[in-house]
Amino acid sequence: MKTFTFDITENLEKTFDAVFRRMLEKGGIDALFIPKKAPNGYYLPSLISDPAKVNGANPFAAVMPINSATLISNITRLTASPGKIGVVLKPCEYRALVELVKLKQVTIDNLIILVTDCLGTFPLSEYLQIAGAKTTEETFALLEREEGLRTACRTCEHCIPEGEDFDVAVQLLGIDRKKHLSFEGRTDKGIELLEKSGGKEGATLAGREKALKEFIDGRKNKGAEIIGREREKFVGIDRMTDTLEPCISCHNCMDACPICYCKECFFESPTFEYEAEKYLRWSGRKGSIRMPVGTLLFHLGRMNHMAVSCVGCGMCEQACPAKIPLLSMFKSAGADLQKVFEYLPGRSLKESLPLIIYKENELEPQ
Repeated sequence: MKTFTFDITENLEKTFDAVFRRMLEKGGIDALFIPKKAPNGYYLPSLISDPAKVNGANPFAAVMPINSATLISNITRLTASPGKIGVVLKPCEYRALVELVKLKQVTIDNLIILVTDCLGTFPLSEYLQIAGAKTTEETFALLEREEGLRTACRTCEHCIPEGEDFDVAVQLLGIDRKKHLSFEGRTDKGIELLEKSGGKEGATLAGREKALKEFIDGRKNKGAEIIGREREKFVGIDRMTDTLEPCISCHNCMDACPICYCKECFFESPTFEYEAEKYLRWSGRKGSIRMPVGTLLFHLGRMNHMAVSCVGCGMCEQACPAKIPLLSMFKSAGADLQKVFEYLPGRSLKESLPLIIYKENELEPQ
């Protein structure tokens, strides 16, 4: 591993553009996938091939419209990229990407993966009001105070680059942001990219380990408190039914989830198309039925399919028009299941998905 720094030239925004423009011009990549500021003020994932179009790039964008692992799947699911793409991802996006590789939904050949530290993101619906007109440094100050963060971010303890299968760590915590940007090359590909892009090789930053520990410990404590409180809403069938009552069966949560990838979904099949006689029979038997039917079965079925690979990105909750606390539901169930299998989704490409392998002595009574 080697650490490289890039001096701040004027401000963070212009330095981001200069560094990532050099990566496209000199770093040996053909395209760059990175959040880029759009005219409407949001940062949107963008695939950039022309260095002149690298304006408004921000690896630490404080809004997350979609988990970008889904978009990398769109690009590489059918075929590997013919050219090298530098892919900038937040930690939860990278972990989802690893799971999708295992599910054969992403081909990582010709991808150079850069994973950022992440202070968190604001809800999509509130981003412009909270941070839309602020500078990157002003936005960082808000994030550090955790004002208005998404629940997924306030409870995330995997908010720094972790694992062994990516190429560059884009560092933020413990960095003097007034002086330089810091990147850590983890692989030969990553080191080559940073060298070609004009990074200055330097020593590991002395204050980073302390900053990381303090930040992650704070998130762990906050997460335990919030998830512990919220999971009570899903304890027992009655509480779960009550909490899911506002569900309108729009399936937005499924569409937004990076792990839900099936092209033909059971819950959108003719199995759930009923004749009028069935509705009247159910209503007659119970006296009243809640419409639309099957919402509890949908959420339980989806949880059964993807809980072991849930990375806690919170895209499901952000997409829900009824504001159901889905992050707490799926993160609680996912954490419990992942603990049973001693499996952390996105940790390593070498770890097989627990539900597709057989171990003779697995799950024996203690």
